[in-house]
Amino acid sequence: AALATADQEIIGIIGADFLEQAPAYFTALDSAIVAFDFNTVARIAHTLKGLLGNFAAKPTVEIVRAIEQEACNHAPENLESLRGRLEQEMACFAEALRASLKGEGQ
Repeated sequence: AALATADQEIIGIIGADFLEQAPAYFTALDSAIVAFDFNTVARIAHTLKGLLGNFAAKPTVEIVRAIEQEACNHAPENLESLRGRLEQEMACFAEALRASLKGEGQ
């Protein structure tokens, strides 16, 4: 549903690149969470928030916004659970994005 409200031209331009690069962001995010590197967590979350905003992925954006806020507050208590929620939401979003990109080529 989120992708339906996003700019389809933007999806076509950056969708495949986002899917290719997303695993590196999540690996770096996981490493920063484990290391309690709040500045890096906040920076990565902020970057993801902007990227995901291009796709109108509101639930996913809200999770990364919460991760960014927790990191800015140096509050690690919720980071692991938020990261778990992000992983679930991203799996759904990535599947929808892949389907959208396939449909675009037809």
